Amino acid sequence: MSDIRKLTLQPAAALGVLSLLWITGCTTKNYVRSQTTPVIEKTNELDDAVATNNRNIHDVDQRAQAGISQAQNSANQANQAAQSAGTAASQAQQSAQEAVNGRFIERRSGEPGQLQACGRCAGQLWIR
Repeated sequence: MSDIRKLTLQPAAALGVLSLLWITGCTTKNYVRSQTTPVIEKTNELDDAVATNNRNIHDVDQRAQAGISQAQNSANQANQAAQSAGTAASQAQQSAQEAVNGRFIERRSGEPGQLQACGRCAGQLWIR
């Protein structure tokens, strides 16, 4: 190729490369805005959904903790009632055993239907 032809092709090639870069490499604000707006809107929706979920989780957690506390209190009351019942049962067993062993023996003297005090009964009256 001749030197003159090289000189005329170089600026044209440079202009072609610059035009290509301008067309493909540069974007307008409107294009960027149109492409990013849906992404930003979806991100905002997801942020709102996450915040709602966090509030709901917190509410459920508070209700669960209150229920657990109430169940624990009920269990403690039931345990105390069971211990009281156990104590009463032990006392009843002891009284029954003492009766079987003859601690509260009535005197068989006297007539039927007559009230008599038992010597070991601490003033209790028995109907015969």
